[in-house]
Amino acid sequence: MGGGDCRPTGSQSRSARSAASARRRSHRASRSHRSDGARGVSTAGRAIDLRNGLRYSPTVFRLVPREQKFFDLFEQQGANIVAAARALETLTLDYPNAKTHAQTIEDLEHAGDTLTHELVRRLNTTFITPIDREDIYALSSRLDDVLDLIDAVADRLLLYKITAPTDGCIAMAKIIVKAAEETDRAVHCLRNLSAFYHKHCVEVNRLENEADRLLRDQLAALFEGRVEVIEVIKWKELYETMESVTDRCEDVVNVIEGIVLKMA
Repeated sequence: MGGGDCRPTGSQSRSARSAASARRRSHRASRSHRSDGARGVSTAGRAIDLRNGLRYSPTVFRLVPREQKFFDLFEQQGANIVAAARALETLTLDYPNAKTHAQTIEDLEHAGDTLTHELVRRLNTTFITPIDREDIYALSSRLDDVLDLIDAVADRLLLYKITAPTDGCIAMAKIIVKAAEETDRAVHCLRNLSAFYHKHCVEVNRLENEADRLLRDQLAALFEGRVEVIEVIKWKELYETMESVTDRCEDVVNVIEGIVLKMA
């Protein structure tokens, strides 16, 4: 055939086929490497399968750490409230030793103030909080209000030189204990967002209504009876302050309910 022959010789054909085969093997190896990379990555020696979504591995760091200390402080404050409420009930039942019981309540109120300051300090120094900042502040404030009012009741019983608690005062103190205990149980539901919070909220609301009815009955008795004006003034303020304790307990569980509904 005239001119240069462009067809490869036998030796050239074999070399071309070998080269093409090598390229195909290289291409398959490259695809296999990419596929392995898509299937999993190694994190501290542990593979995480990405094909069906990221799965939990204990070696992976939490992206949003939960500061558990807030819940510890809330629960300590709840315990202080229960202790103060029980001390108030004991004061009404053991009135000759009222000063001793009043001092116990005052000490618990001071301890509660310390916890409130610690909550606010942690709130201002923690980058990521377990619940919204405004909720932490609202709950710490409401809990502190309960302790302050219990202390106010004990203080006024002595300040007004009450000779002996009335049956209405003793009955109100018992309601306060029950409300404090239910409030404390609701606080303990917050850590794990337990659905049982609702039962405690309902019970606190019932106790607040019971205290409100008792307040009206006691005020009616004061104004109907032949009681000195100064005594009417004293007991009216005392009854209203005691009823306010249950109001603040209801405020606490309302904040807790809002938090749980928001975070659930």
